Amino acid sequence: FALVNAELTKKAISRLINSCYRRLGLKDTVVFADKLMYTGFRFATRAGISIGIDDMKIPVEKKAILEVAEKEVVEIQQQFQSGLVTAGERYNKVVDIWSRTNELIAKAMIEGIGSEKTKTRDGKIIEQKSMNSIYIMADSGARGSAAQIRQLAGMRGL
Repeated sequence: FALVNAELTKKAISRLINSCYRRLGLKDTVVFADKLMYTGFRFATRAGISIGIDDMKIPVEKKAILEVAEKEVVEIQQQFQSGLVTAGERYNKVVDIWSRTNELIAKAMIEGIGSEKTKTRDGKIIEQKSMNSIYIMADSGARGSAAQIRQLAGMRGL
């Protein structure tokens, strides 16, 4: 293999090991996977990634998204009280509203922690992929997911 100089997410590692297996066979692939695993452990330890309260950023849009959802739920309640919708329809609509709201907040949160602005040496401000510990773990595919991040700070509201 040529030097692999790229971000190795869970999917990228899977493709790399698959390619190794097809080129080198089982024995060499097992040795490679073990070395890769121990290299990952070593660098993960050196990186010292930890989670702090500042890593969990509640989206600015959260309040507005929740207000819209609450208005929609009140409207559905009024339709139910007027006899326009049945109890089952009301239940399904309310669940749909909150599911959609949950997804919107999760998306806003991931977007918020997924990039950061930084200054270059010559003073320009650029936007780059985030070094937020929670985002790194979720984006890698190894640990954590957008749903778990949403629970931490999106909908449970740290």
